[in-house]
Amino acid sequence: YAPARFAYQYVDEDSKSVEVQAPSGRKWSLGIHWRATGGFFLAKGWAGVSDYVHLTEGDICIFELVKHPDVVFKLHVFHQ
Repeated sequence: YAPARFAYQYVDEDSKSVEVQAPSGRKWSLGIHWRATGGFFLAKGWAGVSDYVHLTEGDICIFELVKHPDVVFKLHVFHQ
């Protein structure tokens, strides 16, 4: 989930997707779903990313904004 304040500052409200880059450099275009109360969450395509980086319960993901206005997030994964 991306909080409203961040989302509205860095992502165009008409956007339907953002790009996420795994630690290996591989990139995905992920669908986003805007919440009625503001902000968005990653939707279509996230399952493929989580499988690729071997996410399990308890792992921590940090999304670093590395490109703007063409939104690209670099994914940092900390496995437990």
